[in-house]
Amino acid sequence: MHEVGIANEIIRIINDIMGEHPGQKVDKVKVVIGEMIAVVPDSLTFAYTALTENTLLQNSKLDIEIVPLTARCNVCSRKFNIKEFEMTCPYCFSQDIAVNNGNELYIKELEVS
Repeated sequence: MHEVGIANEIIRIINDIMGEHPGQKVDKVKVVIGEMIAVVPDSLTFAYTALTENTLLQNSKLDIEIVPLTARCNVCSRKFNIKEFEMTCPYCFSQDIAVNNGNELYIKELEVS
């Protein structure tokens, strides 16, 4: 379950940021995760909640935005959503494609008080 590793890294980054802002409390963490990362949102939320228990991040909410996996065909130039990791253009059936979205993983924003 790589969600535990991802949760640990999110927490590490937040702690680094909040170290520069003593006295503030994190209320909400918004993360953006592409479909290609293959994260199970409920598992990531569970790991985050468990790892932040009895820390300064306890009770902060993890908000996960999933970005669909999309690509552009280098042959016919059409854009399309990739379903079930089928890396073939559904229009011309070429496998010469470029992934546009869906492989991101970053913290988008923190709500603090």
